[in-house]
Amino acid sequence: MDRVFQAKKEAGKFVWLDQSLMAEYIQSLQDGLYGLVIKNQYKGRSNQQNRYLFGVVYKLIADETGHTPEEIHEHMRWRFLRKYGGKLETVRSTTSLSTRDYSPHRRAASAW
Repeated sequence: MDRVFQAKKEAGKFVWLDQSLMAEYIQSLQDGLYGLVIKNQYKGRSNQQNRYLFGVVYKLIADETGHTPEEIHEHMRWRFLRKYGGKLETVRSTTSLSTRDYSPHRRAASAW
């Protein structure tokens, strides 16, 4: 089973947020070859971002077009969050977006 342990980099050093739990997990592993993946973690979209998008941007568009904010949301997801994987086209959920990725989506929806 994969486990995720978070760390912060401060003053050039990694500081593990739950070092004792990580050490306990490592001790429980059987001998073998393991890999360590380090990647940036971003906060998910904020409630404030979501409220602005639905309460201001989508509401303005909905009022002009006669659609509901939820219908506008689905259209904006289809328009700006599509991704292509081989022959299959999917649409990302805004709940999967980080605050960093959510801002361009909001700007694109606002500009539309």
